[in-house]
Amino acid sequence: MAGTRGPGLAGSLLVGYNAAKAIAFGRELPFIGINHLEGHIYANWLVEGPEPEFPALCLVVSGGHTDLVLMRSHGQYERLGGTRDDAAGEAFDKVGRLLGLPFPGGPHVAKAALEGGPSTLELPRAWMHGTFDFSFSGLKTAALHVVRAGQYSAPEIAWGVPGGGGGRARREDDQAGAGDGREERAGGRRGGCEHAPARGAPAALPGAGAHPAAEVLHR
Repeated sequence: MAGTRGPGLAGSLLVGYNAAKAIAFGRELPFIGINHLEGHIYANWLVEGPEPEFPALCLVVSGGHTDLVLMRSHGQYERLGGTRDDAAGEAFDKVGRLLGLPFPGGPHVAKAALEGGPSTLELPRAWMHGTFDFSFSGLKTAALHVVRAGQYSAPEIAWGVPGGGGGRARREDDQAGAGDGREERAGGRRGGCEHAPARGAPAALPGAGAHPAAEVLHR
């Protein structure tokens, strides 16, 4: 039996994790605590086709996380960088709300952009040049000012959002891989992995030990 141990929203984790532990206890099954971000990355092993090769450069982009991770082998990670403020999904939810679009913002911003077509507006990039980090606070602030100015329609503003969030973050992931000679990639809620050389000591993913998937709790 397995359950998500974190990171994530405390309420959801408490309910799901404890329910899974109770089922495992009642059926006398071993219980495995799973790292949320590892789940996104390992989704790449569930799709048809060749498995990702190691070492791999992984980009995880979701409502609560934006992380760039070097995966040397199964369970071995080095976090290269990530967002310094909002996650990509959170930022696009807020931009969508500014534009009067439904929740979640990401797919509706993308749909509005396609319906509106090309626009001369270009909002700030998320990638922080010279690092492996991202910042989405500038995007939100710029979108707020543009909306208040009233010079562009909602579809035009949506078009100006860099790549619908994950698309632009993915381009920065491409540049990070190119800069370090990394070659192979895969994707997880949105997540990606690419072949890469080893560097430095492995580090833990946020919210877990250095080898969270190895923890097996017998109840």
